[in-house]
Amino acid sequence: MSAITLPKILKGGCLCGSIRYEITTTPGLQGLCYCTDCRKSSGSAFVAFMSLPAQDFKLVAGKPRLFINKSISGGERAINFCENCGAHLFGGVVGKDDEHTIYAGSLDSEFIEDFVPKIAIFTKCRPAWGKLESDLKEFETM
Repeated sequence: MSAITLPKILKGGCLCGSIRYEITTTPGLQGLCYCTDCRKSSGSAFVAFMSLPAQDFKLVAGKPRLFINKSISGGERAINFCENCGAHLFGGVVGKDDEHTIYAGSLDSEFIEDFVPKIAIFTKCRPAWGKLESDLKEFETM
């Protein structure tokens, strides 16, 4: 009889530690987003993101504040962040959306290498100084 291998549990949270989460699956789509919304919300050239089914994401401590605005594509964009330290953690509405977008920078240090970006999206919005030397597959939009 062979042993069942459970997926690795990835953990993360905000800068001050008041909000904590766990991911119980290997994230699917992983990449860098250069859209204007991500640049402005992160204060950087891009947001490192990974997508996963909502059922595989669990808040284990704290309650993030939700900010909703219109996305570059015209739909709604939801950002969950810590009200205390301001750290952005994930996208999507808990209990409503089927998928969440985790901001890879919010992963705990021991899990940060589990993030392996494969794509870069909205490169048409990328500033010249934000170009990384990489072999990511690039898309001008989504």
